[in-house]
Amino acid sequence: MGKNSTKLLSWLLILCMVLPNVLSSSITVRANETGSSKKELLWSSSFETPDDFTPNKLDKLGSANIEGTLSNALTGDITYLVDLKSIEGNTDYNENEAKVKLFDRSSGTKYLTNTGLPVIVTWSLKGKVEKAVSQYGIVSANDAVERDPKSWKLYGKKQNDGDWNLIDEKTGQIFNARYQEKLYTISKPEEYSSYKLEITENYGNNNKMTQFADIILSTGKEEDNEFQSEGMNAAITNGPSSTWNQKAGAGWSGSKALRTSGSLTGEDGYSYNVIYDDLDIPVSGSTYLKYNIFPSMANEVP
Repeated sequence: MGKNSTKLLSWLLILCMVLPNVLSSSITVRANETGSSKKELLWSSSFETPDDFTPNKLDKLGSANIEGTLSNALTGDITYLVDLKSIEGNTDYNENEAKVKLFDRSSGTKYLTNTGLPVIVTWSLKGKVEKAVSQYGIVSANDAVERDPKSWKLYGKKQNDGDWNLIDEKTGQIFNARYQEKLYTISKPEEYSSYKLEITENYGNNNKMTQFADIILSTGKEEDNEFQSEGMNAAITNGPSSTWNQKAGAGWSGSKALRTSGSLTGEDGYSYNVIYDDLDIPVSGSTYLKYNIFPSMANEVP
């Protein structure tokens, strides 16, 4: 990648660090032709395919006071390891309030069901890898306190186990606010590849409707964190799960988006990331960079 081109793409990512979780749906590099208002397209990407994209790669200029893990994340958060295709349980109320939303790490979405009690959700980890969950979280949804889970049981199972093993049981739990995250410690963690949450009681609504926003799983081990690199993280995703004024789960101009995320650990910080390498883009005084950028609304409380 040419020196000037590297600066262009790195500059975009420095701007992204103003917010903890930011997405961009496209990058375009153009130049004005000499003596003309006509613009020439030199290079562009809307991140629809991962071709030549380089995730989480620091430039030689490096970073300072930036770490990839979000400041509010649990150590050893393995929610990203959940195999979304393995999720089963009570029927979703609709496609926008589905069980898969429990694992998107966004309190702005939720799972809602009107099938009565018990409400059961089961899931497996990718590749049936076995992990010992030492702490887990349940997050309340945006409205309707009477639909909150009140009592539940958490189970685990190894790939070759026939029966579920009880891991934890809670009764009479109270969520004092919307989007509230309540954390629970497991006294004797054991490694399992599949898990089951069984909600046996909610806070009313004649027990017909139950809803909550998230399930969070943690081993408490740094080596299990999703991101291990120093500096900011950069990855191609399906777009923000919760938004202000655009379609959720998509990019601005297509189905994909570039997500940059991290947290500031000091008074001032920066991170130079290379997202496309070995580009050969001529840069002159008339060359300019254009991009669409928008913040994710994940875990924002009104």
